[in-house]
Amino acid sequence: MGDIINLRTQRKRKRRAEEARKAQENRVSFGRTGPDKQLERLKQGRDRRFLDQNRLERQTSHADNQLEQSSDPQGLRPS
Repeated sequence: MGDIINLRTQRKRKRRAEEARKAQENRVSFGRTGPDKQLERLKQGRDRRFLDQNRLERQTSHADNQLEQSSDPQGLRPS
């Protein structure tokens, strides 16, 4: 006669093996190499600096100034 096995344990082992196989497939399909990630970070930094340097400042109107002053109940913010 064969060995006695716990079916729950066998199901867990099978599920874990399937998940590991699927994870490996995903790493191959969707993974990026270190240089790819570094290049992406450099591009994002360059784009962020470009946008910050070329940002247009919003002109505040008199109504905005009034709103800012009224939102400071203790008058601590300089005018």
